[in-house]
Amino acid sequence: MVENQLGEEVNGYLKDKRYLIVLDDVWSIQVWHGLRSHLPESNKRRVLITTRDQQIALDAYAKPYELRPLGEKESWELFLKKTFPIGSTSPGVCPAELEDLGKKITEKCKGLPLAIVVSGGLLSRKEKTKSSWAKILKSMEWHLSQGPESCLRILALSYSNLPYFLKSCFLYCGVFPEDCQIKASKLMQMWIAEGFVQGRGEEMVEDVAEEYLEELIHRSMIQVAGRKWDGRVKSCRIHDLLRDLAISKAKDSKFFEVHRNIIFAYPFNPRRLIAHDSKNISQHLHTCRLIRSLTCSLDFPLSSLVSCLRTKLLTVLDLTLTVRHHWDLPKEIGEFIHLKYFSFKNAIGSLPWSIGKLVNLQTLDLRDSFVMIPFSIWKLHQLKHLHTGFGKILRQPIMERCFSGDLGLDKMTNLQTLYLRPDSYSWLESSGLQKLTPT
Repeated sequence: MVENQLGEEVNGYLKDKRYLIVLDDVWSIQVWHGLRSHLPESNKRRVLITTRDQQIALDAYAKPYELRPLGEKESWELFLKKTFPIGSTSPGVCPAELEDLGKKITEKCKGLPLAIVVSGGLLSRKEKTKSSWAKILKSMEWHLSQGPESCLRILALSYSNLPYFLKSCFLYCGVFPEDCQIKASKLMQMWIAEGFVQGRGEEMVEDVAEEYLEELIHRSMIQVAGRKWDGRVKSCRIHDLLRDLAISKAKDSKFFEVHRNIIFAYPFNPRRLIAHDSKNISQHLHTCRLIRSLTCSLDFPLSSLVSCLRTKLLTVLDLTLTVRHHWDLPKEIGEFIHLKYFSFKNAIGSLPWSIGKLVNLQTLDLRDSFVMIPFSIWKLHQLKHLHTGFGKILRQPIMERCFSGDLGLDKMTNLQTLYLRPDSYSWLESSGLQKLTPT
Protein backbone atom coordinates (compact mmCIF):
# COMPACT_ATOMS: atom_id res chain seq x y z
CA MET A 1 0.00 0.00 0.00
CA VAL A 2 1.45 3.36 -1.04
CA GLU A 3 1.67 6.27 1.40
CA ASN A 4 -1.32 8.21 -0.01
CA GLN A 5 -3.57 5.14 0.14
CA LEU A 6 -2.51 4.45 3.69
CA GLY A 7 -3.11 8.13 4.57
CA GLU A 8 -6.65 7.93 3.20
CA GLU A 9 -7.26 4.81 5.29
CA VAL A 10 -6.06 6.62 8.42
CA ASN A 11 -8.17 9.68 7.62
CA GLY A 12 -11.30 7.62 7.09
CA TYR A 13 -10.78 5.66 10.29
CA LEU A 14 -10.19 8.75 12.48
CA LYS A 15 -12.93 10.91 11.00
CA ASP A 16 -15.49 11.94 13.62
CA LYS A 17 -13.46 10.22 16.34
CA ARG A 18 -11.57 11.48 19.34
CA TYR A 19 -7.98 10.34 19.22
CA LEU A 20 -4.49 10.76 20.67
CA ILE A 21 -1.42 10.09 18.51
CA VAL A 22 2.04 9.83 20.07
CA LEU A 23 5.15 10.31 17.89
CA ASP A 24 8.15 9.37 20.01
CA ASP A 25 11.72 10.54 19.40
CA VAL A 26 11.11 12.48 16.17
CA TRP A 27 14.28 13.51 14.37
CA SER A 28 12.76 14.99 11.20
CA ILE A 29 9.93 17.48 10.89
CA GLN A 30 8.96 15.78 7.61
CA VAL A 31 7.62 12.88 9.71
CA TRP A 32 5.10 15.24 11.33
CA HIS A 33 4.30 17.05 8.08
CA GLY A 34 3.62 13.75 6.30
CA LEU A 35 1.22 12.55 9.00
CA ARG A 36 -0.53 15.90 9.59
CA SER A 37 -1.73 16.15 6.00
CA HIS A 38 -3.80 12.98 6.52
CA LEU A 39 -5.35 13.82 9.90
CA PRO A 40 -8.96 15.04 9.84
CA GLU A 41 -9.43 18.56 11.23
CA SER A 42 -11.09 18.35 14.63
CA ASN A 43 -10.92 19.98 18.04
CA LYS A 44 -11.08 16.45 19.45
CA ARG A 45 -7.63 15.47 18.24
CA ARG A 46 -4.42 15.59 20.25
CA VAL A 47 -0.92 14.84 18.99
CA LEU A 48 2.02 14.37 21.34
CA ILE A 49 5.54 14.66 19.91
CA THR A 50 8.75 13.89 21.80
CA THR A 51 12.05 15.07 20.34
CA ARG A 52 15.52 16.23 21.34
CA ASP A 53 15.40 18.95 18.66
CA GLN A 54 13.61 22.09 19.91
CA GLN A 55 13.15 23.39 16.36
CA ILE A 56 11.00 20.35 15.52
CA ALA A 57 8.73 21.08 18.47
CA LEU A 58 8.41 24.74 17.52
CA ASP A 59 7.68 23.87 13.89
CA ALA A 60 4.77 21.72 15.04
CA TYR A 61 2.92 24.95 15.98
CA ALA A 62 2.98 24.15 19.66
CA LYS A 63 4.48 25.57 22.82
CA PRO A 64 6.97 22.86 23.76
CA TYR A 65 7.22 21.47 27.26
CA GLU A 66 10.88 21.11 28.10
CA LEU A 67 11.92 18.38 30.49
CA ARG A 68 14.13 19.81 33.17
CA PRO A 69 17.40 18.14 34.16
CA LEU A 70 17.40 16.22 37.43
CA GLY A 71 18.06 18.29 40.53
CA GLU A 72 21.03 17.74 42.81
CA LYS A 73 19.11 15.46 45.19
CA GLU A 74 17.48 13.44 42.39
CA SER A 75 20.81 13.06 40.58
CA TRP A 76 22.52 11.81 43.73
CA GLU A 77 19.74 9.30 44.47
CA LEU A 78 19.91 7.91 40.94
CA PHE A 79 23.70 7.74 41.12
CA LEU A 80 23.57 5.76 44.39
CA LYS A 81 20.96 3.38 42.95
CA LYS A 82 23.16 2.52 39.96
CA THR A 83 26.56 2.56 41.69
CA PHE A 84 25.48 0.53 44.74
CA PRO A 85 22.66 -1.66 43.38
CA ILE A 86 20.63 -4.25 45.25
CA GLY A 87 22.91 -7.22 45.85
CA SER A 88 25.99 -5.13 46.62
CA THR A 89 27.50 -4.94 50.10
CA SER A 90 25.65 -1.72 51.03
CA PRO A 91 22.81 -1.08 48.54
CA GLY A 92 22.16 2.62 47.96
CA VAL A 93 24.81 3.72 50.46
CA CYS A 94 28.03 5.52 49.51
CA PRO A 95 31.03 5.18 51.88
CA ALA A 96 31.77 8.49 53.58
CA GLU A 97 35.29 8.69 52.13
CA LEU A 98 33.89 8.44 48.57
CA GLU A 99 30.92 10.79 48.95
CA ASP A 100 32.76 13.97 47.92
CA LEU A 101 34.21 12.33 44.78
CA GLY A 102 30.83 10.75 43.99
CA LYS A 103 29.06 14.11 44.15
CA LYS A 104 31.68 15.72 41.91
CA ILE A 105 31.21 12.93 39.35
CA THR A 106 27.42 13.34 39.55
CA GLU A 107 27.76 17.09 39.07
CA LYS A 108 29.67 16.52 35.84
CA CYS A 109 26.60 14.72 34.46
CA LYS A 110 24.61 17.99 34.63
CA GLY A 111 21.38 16.31 35.63
CA LEU A 112 21.20 14.10 32.52
CA PRO A 113 19.72 10.73 33.58
CA LEU A 114 21.47 8.67 30.89
CA ALA A 115 24.87 10.13 31.80
CA ILE A 116 24.25 9.42 35.50
CA VAL A 117 23.05 5.87 34.88
CA VAL A 118 26.01 4.99 32.64
CA SER A 119 28.52 6.62 35.02
CA GLY A 120 27.00 4.71 37.92
CA GLY A 121 27.17 1.47 35.94
CA LEU A 122 30.85 2.15 35.26
CA LEU A 123 31.68 2.86 38.92
CA SER A 124 29.73 -0.17 40.11
CA ARG A 125 32.41 -2.29 38.43
CA LYS A 126 35.36 -0.30 39.78
CA GLU A 127 37.12 -0.69 43.11
CA LYS A 128 35.45 1.35 45.84
CA THR A 129 38.61 3.32 46.61
CA LYS A 130 39.43 7.02 46.45
CA SER A 131 42.25 6.48 43.95
CA SER A 132 40.00 4.49 41.57
CA TRP A 133 37.20 7.08 41.67
CA ALA A 134 39.66 9.97 41.36
CA LYS A 135 40.93 8.44 38.10
CA ILE A 136 37.38 8.30 36.74
CA LEU A 137 36.74 11.92 37.73
CA LYS A 138 39.97 13.00 36.05
CA SER A 139 39.03 11.09 32.88
CA MET A 140 35.58 12.72 32.87
CA GLU A 141 37.13 16.18 33.16
CA TRP A 142 39.43 15.42 30.21
CA HIS A 143 36.61 14.07 28.03
CA LEU A 144 34.39 17.03 28.84
CA SER A 145 37.18 19.46 27.95
CA GLN A 146 37.21 18.06 24.38
CA GLY A 147 33.81 19.47 23.41
CA PRO A 148 30.44 20.80 24.54
CA GLU A 149 28.41 17.58 24.22
CA SER A 150 28.75 16.51 27.84
CA CYS A 151 26.47 13.46 27.70
CA LEU A 152 28.19 11.95 24.66
CA ARG A 153 31.60 12.57 26.25
CA ILE A 154 30.60 10.72 29.40
CA LEU A 155 29.19 7.83 27.35
CA ALA A 156 32.49 7.68 25.45
CA LEU A 157 34.33 7.40 28.77
CA SER A 158 32.17 4.45 29.78
CA TYR A 159 32.94 2.76 26.46
CA SER A 160 36.68 3.39 26.92
CA ASN A 161 36.53 1.67 30.31
CA LEU A 162 34.92 -1.50 28.99
CA PRO A 163 37.13 -4.61 29.11
CA TYR A 164 38.53 -5.37 25.66
CA PHE A 165 36.33 -8.47 25.26
CA LEU A 166 33.16 -6.39 25.81
CA LYS A 167 34.01 -3.56 23.39
CA SER A 168 33.33 -5.64 20.27
CA CYS A 169 30.12 -6.99 21.80
CA PHE A 170 28.90 -3.45 22.55
CA LEU A 171 29.82 -2.08 19.12
CA TYR A 172 27.91 -4.95 17.51
CA CYS A 173 24.68 -3.64 19.09
CA GLY A 174 24.92 -0.76 16.59
CA VAL A 175 24.19 -3.28 13.82
CA PHE A 176 20.50 -3.35 14.73
CA PRO A 177 17.96 -0.72 13.59
CA GLU A 178 17.15 2.21 15.84
CA ASP A 179 14.57 1.59 18.59
CA CYS A 180 14.24 -2.11 17.82
CA GLN A 181 13.97 -4.84 20.41
CA ILE A 182 16.92 -7.18 19.98
CA LYS A 183 16.38 -10.87 20.69
CA ALA A 184 19.03 -11.81 23.23
CA SER A 185 19.51 -15.28 21.69
CA LYS A 186 20.13 -13.76 18.24
CA LEU A 187 22.61 -11.21 19.58
CA MET A 188 24.59 -13.84 21.45
CA GLN A 189 24.59 -16.27 18.52
CA MET A 190 25.96 -13.52 16.27
CA TRP A 191 28.65 -12.65 18.83
CA ILE A 192 29.73 -16.29 18.88
CA ALA A 193 29.74 -16.58 15.08
CA GLU A 194 31.88 -13.44 14.85
CA GLY A 195 34.40 -14.92 17.29
CA PHE A 196 33.87 -12.31 20.04
CA VAL A 197 33.16 -15.01 22.65
CA GLN A 198 35.43 -17.91 23.50
CA GLY A 199 34.71 -20.91 25.73
CA ARG A 200 36.41 -21.21 29.11
CA GLY A 201 37.40 -24.73 30.10
CA GLU A 202 34.28 -26.86 30.51
CA GLU A 203 31.99 -23.82 30.33
CA MET A 204 29.89 -23.62 27.18
CA VAL A 205 30.50 -20.64 24.94
CA GLU A 206 26.78 -19.77 25.14
CA ASP A 207 27.08 -19.38 28.92
CA VAL A 208 30.05 -17.06 28.50
CA ALA A 209 28.06 -14.98 25.98
CA GLU A 210 25.21 -14.69 28.48
CA GLU A 211 27.68 -13.42 31.09
CA TYR A 212 28.89 -10.78 28.62
CA LEU A 213 25.29 -9.69 28.01
CA GLU A 214 24.55 -9.38 31.73
CA GLU A 215 27.75 -7.41 32.24
CA LEU A 216 26.78 -4.86 29.56
CA ILE A 217 23.35 -4.59 31.17
CA HIS A 218 24.87 -4.06 34.61
CA ARG A 219 27.04 -1.30 33.18
CA SER A 220 23.87 0.27 31.67
CA MET A 221 25.33 0.13 28.17
CA ILE A 222 22.27 -1.81 27.01
CA GLN A 223 18.83 -2.17 28.60
CA VAL A 224 16.63 -5.16 29.32
CA ALA A 225 13.44 -5.09 27.23
CA GLY A 226 12.00 -8.41 28.47
CA ARG A 227 12.88 -11.40 30.61
CA LYS A 228 11.95 -15.09 30.40
CA TRP A 229 10.02 -16.92 33.09
CA ASP A 230 13.31 -17.96 34.74
CA GLY A 231 14.66 -14.40 34.90
CA ARG A 232 17.09 -14.70 31.98
CA VAL A 233 17.17 -11.92 29.40
CA LYS A 234 14.75 -12.52 26.52
CA SER A 235 15.24 -9.24 24.65
CA CYS A 236 17.18 -6.02 25.02
CA ARG A 237 17.51 -2.58 23.45
CA ILE A 238 20.13 0.11 23.16
CA HIS A 239 19.50 3.81 23.81
CA ASP A 240 19.65 6.00 20.70
CA LEU A 241 22.66 7.97 21.98
CA LEU A 242 24.56 4.80 22.88
CA ARG A 243 23.70 3.36 19.46
CA ASP A 244 25.07 6.54 17.85
CA LEU A 245 28.21 6.10 19.95
CA ALA A 246 28.55 2.47 18.84
CA ILE A 247 28.20 3.43 15.16
CA SER A 248 30.68 6.30 15.54
CA LYS A 249 33.29 4.14 17.30
CA ALA A 250 32.72 1.32 14.81
CA LYS A 251 33.33 3.67 11.89
CA ASP A 252 36.49 5.10 13.48
CA SER A 253 37.91 1.63 14.08
CA LYS A 254 36.56 0.23 10.77
CA PHE A 255 34.65 -2.34 12.82
CA PHE A 256 31.63 -2.07 10.53
CA GLU A 257 30.20 0.30 7.92
CA VAL A 258 26.62 1.48 7.52
CA HIS A 259 25.64 1.57 3.84
CA ARG A 260 23.99 5.00 3.85
CA ASN A 261 27.06 6.56 5.51
CA ILE A 262 29.55 5.39 2.88
CA ILE A 263 31.14 7.77 0.39
CA PHE A 264 31.64 5.56 -2.65
CA ALA A 265 34.25 7.83 -4.19
CA TYR A 266 36.65 6.22 -1.71
CA PRO A 267 37.76 2.58 -1.57
CA PHE A 268 34.89 0.47 -0.28
CA ASN A 269 35.97 -2.82 1.27
CA PRO A 270 34.47 -3.24 4.76
CA ARG A 271 34.75 -6.35 6.89
CA ARG A 272 31.18 -5.90 8.14
CA LEU A 273 28.42 -4.12 6.21
CA ILE A 274 25.04 -3.00 7.52
CA ALA A 275 22.39 -2.10 4.93
CA HIS A 276 18.93 -1.64 6.43
CA ASP A 277 18.15 0.49 3.36
CA SER A 278 19.40 -1.73 0.54
CA LYS A 279 18.74 0.60 -2.39
CA ASN A 280 21.66 0.55 -4.86
CA ILE A 281 23.71 -1.73 -2.63
CA SER A 282 23.97 -4.55 -5.18
CA GLN A 283 26.07 -2.40 -7.52
CA HIS A 284 28.65 -1.88 -4.75
CA LEU A 285 28.85 -5.38 -3.27
CA HIS A 286 31.13 -6.69 -6.01
CA THR A 287 34.01 -4.67 -4.52
CA CYS A 288 33.62 -6.20 -1.05
CA ARG A 289 36.35 -8.80 -1.25
CA LEU A 290 37.11 -8.79 2.47
CA ILE A 291 33.55 -8.79 3.78
CA ARG A 292 32.94 -11.27 6.61
CA SER A 293 29.51 -10.16 7.81
CA LEU A 294 26.47 -8.78 5.97
CA THR A 295 23.23 -7.57 7.58
CA CYS A 296 20.83 -6.51 4.85
CA SER A 297 17.19 -5.69 4.17
CA LEU A 298 16.51 -6.74 0.58
CA ASP A 299 14.20 -5.36 -2.08
CA PHE A 300 15.92 -7.11 -5.00
CA PRO A 301 16.37 -10.81 -5.99
CA LEU A 302 18.61 -12.96 -3.82
CA SER A 303 20.41 -14.24 -6.89
CA SER A 304 21.68 -10.69 -7.47
CA LEU A 305 23.01 -10.53 -3.93
CA VAL A 306 24.90 -13.83 -4.13
CA SER A 307 26.33 -13.09 -7.57
CA CYS A 308 27.56 -9.68 -6.39
CA LEU A 309 29.50 -11.10 -3.47
CA ARG A 310 33.04 -11.80 -4.65
CA THR A 311 34.16 -13.27 -1.33
CA LYS A 312 33.46 -16.73 0.01
CA LEU A 313 34.69 -15.79 3.50
CA LEU A 314 31.32 -14.77 4.98
CA THR A 315 30.74 -15.95 8.55
CA VAL A 316 27.50 -14.02 9.24
CA LEU A 317 24.65 -13.48 6.76
CA ASP A 318 21.50 -11.84 8.14
CA LEU A 319 18.87 -11.20 5.43
CA THR A 320 15.37 -9.75 5.74
CA LEU A 321 13.06 -9.27 2.76
CA THR A 322 11.31 -5.89 2.93
CA VAL A 323 8.34 -7.35 1.06
CA ARG A 324 7.44 -11.04 1.20
CA HIS A 325 8.23 -12.58 -2.19
CA HIS A 326 8.63 -16.07 -3.60
CA TRP A 327 12.39 -16.12 -3.99
CA ASP A 328 14.33 -19.37 -3.98
CA LEU A 329 17.79 -19.14 -2.50
CA PRO A 330 20.36 -19.79 -5.26
CA LYS A 331 22.50 -22.93 -5.08
CA GLU A 332 25.66 -20.78 -4.86
CA ILE A 333 24.89 -20.22 -1.17
CA GLY A 334 26.58 -23.57 -0.60
CA GLU A 335 29.91 -22.00 -1.56
CA PHE A 336 30.00 -19.92 1.64
CA ILE A 337 31.57 -22.77 3.59
CA HIS A 338 32.80 -20.49 6.39
CA LEU A 339 29.27 -19.36 7.22
CA LYS A 340 28.42 -19.83 10.92
CA TYR A 341 25.27 -17.74 11.25
CA PHE A 342 22.53 -17.55 8.60
CA SER A 343 19.19 -15.81 9.12
CA PHE A 344 16.62 -15.49 6.32
CA LYS A 345 13.41 -13.64 7.28
CA ASN A 346 10.06 -12.92 5.61
CA ALA A 347 10.67 -15.25 2.67
CA ILE A 348 8.60 -17.71 0.67
CA GLY A 349 10.49 -20.31 -1.34
CA SER A 350 13.00 -23.05 -0.80
CA LEU A 351 16.57 -23.67 0.27
CA PRO A 352 18.82 -25.45 -2.25
CA TRP A 353 20.22 -28.91 -1.61
CA SER A 354 23.67 -27.27 -1.43
CA ILE A 355 22.77 -25.89 2.02
CA GLY A 356 24.20 -29.20 3.25
CA LYS A 357 27.68 -27.99 2.26
CA LEU A 358 27.74 -25.31 4.97
CA VAL A 359 29.70 -27.58 7.30
CA ASN A 360 30.56 -24.78 9.77
CA LEU A 361 27.00 -23.47 10.18
CA GLN A 362 25.99 -23.11 13.83
CA THR A 363 22.72 -21.13 13.52
CA LEU A 364 20.01 -21.37 10.85
CA ASP A 365 17.13 -19.00 11.60
CA LEU A 366 14.17 -19.05 9.18
CA ARG A 367 11.51 -17.59 11.47
CA ASP A 368 8.71 -15.62 9.75
CA SER A 369 9.51 -17.50 6.53
CA PHE A 370 7.65 -20.18 4.55
CA VAL A 371 10.64 -22.11 3.23
CA MET A 372 10.98 -25.71 2.14
CA ILE A 373 14.14 -27.18 3.64
CA PRO A 374 15.99 -30.08 1.99
CA PHE A 375 16.89 -33.17 4.04
CA SER A 376 20.56 -32.30 3.46
CA ILE A 377 20.13 -30.00 6.48
CA TRP A 378 20.90 -33.06 8.61
CA LYS A 379 24.47 -33.07 7.23
CA LEU A 380 25.25 -29.93 9.21
CA HIS A 381 26.74 -31.61 12.27
CA GLN A 382 28.00 -28.30 13.73
CA LEU A 383 24.47 -26.88 13.84
CA LYS A 384 23.49 -25.71 17.34
CA HIS A 385 20.34 -23.66 16.70
CA LEU A 386 17.67 -24.49 14.11
CA HIS A 387 14.47 -22.47 13.68
CA THR A 388 12.43 -23.65 10.68
CA GLY A 389 9.77 -20.92 10.97
CA PHE A 390 6.70 -21.93 8.96
CA GLY A 391 8.84 -24.10 6.70
CA LYS A 392 9.02 -27.85 6.46
CA ILE A 393 11.97 -30.23 6.29
CA LEU A 394 11.53 -32.56 3.32
CA ARG A 395 11.81 -36.32 3.77
CA GLN A 396 14.82 -38.25 2.57
CA PRO A 397 13.90 -40.50 -0.41
CA ILE A 398 14.33 -44.23 0.11
CA MET A 399 16.87 -44.54 -2.72
CA GLU A 400 18.92 -41.73 -1.20
CA ARG A 401 18.98 -43.61 2.10
CA CYS A 402 20.35 -46.65 0.33
CA PHE A 403 23.23 -44.72 -1.24
CA SER A 404 24.04 -42.13 1.45
CA GLY A 405 22.75 -43.69 4.64
CA ASP A 406 19.94 -42.53 6.88
CA LEU A 407 20.07 -38.80 7.64
CA GLY A 408 18.14 -37.47 10.58
CA LEU A 409 18.05 -35.68 13.87
CA ASP A 410 20.15 -38.26 15.69
CA LYS A 411 23.20 -37.09 13.69
CA MET A 412 22.91 -33.57 15.14
CA THR A 413 24.91 -34.11 18.32
CA ASN A 414 25.62 -30.38 18.81
CA LEU A 415 21.99 -29.26 18.51
CA GLN A 416 20.85 -27.13 21.49
CA THR A 417 17.66 -25.39 20.31
CA LEU A 418 15.15 -26.73 17.79
CA TYR A 419 11.94 -25.10 16.55
CA LEU A 420 9.86 -27.17 14.13
CA ARG A 421 6.50 -26.69 12.44
CA PRO A 422 3.95 -29.09 14.04
CA ASP A 423 3.69 -31.31 10.97
CA SER A 424 7.47 -31.78 11.10
CA TYR A 425 7.39 -33.38 14.54
CA SER A 426 7.69 -36.80 12.88
CA TRP A 427 11.40 -36.09 12.67
CA LEU A 428 11.53 -36.33 16.45
CA GLU A 429 9.89 -39.74 16.43
CA SER A 430 11.70 -41.36 13.53
CA SER A 431 15.15 -39.92 14.26
CA GLY A 432 15.19 -40.57 17.98
CA LEU A 433 15.63 -37.36 19.90
CA GLN A 434 16.87 -39.38 22.87
CA LYS A 435 20.09 -40.10 20.95
CA LEU A 436 21.21 -36.49 21.07
CA THR A 437 24.25 -36.10 23.28
CA PRO A 438 24.36 -33.10 25.68
CA THR A 439 26.80 -30.31 24.89
